[in-house]
Amino acid sequence: MELGKYNVLVNSIAPGLIDTPLTQKLEKDVQQKLIDAQPTKTMGQPDDIAKVASFLANEGTRFITGQVIYVDGGKSVGANFV
Repeated sequence: MELGKYNVLVNSIAPGLIDTPLTQKLEKDVQQKLIDAQPTKTMGQPDDIAKVASFLANEGTRFITGQVIYVDGGKSVGANFV
């Protein structure tokens, strides 16, 4: 709200379970439990996050601001159903 008058866009990316060196260090059974909890039954890739960041950096998104974009394989959709 405060930065809009300066044409500053503020958005965020909320990643879910992403296949990174950190998640690769988890024990296999822990990894599998996390994957099983995903609606897509997979881990995301770093490129999935990068593509959303690239999209938000595009000039064509000049009217998108104040948004949180979940890149989590659908996990956040069911968060309220637990």
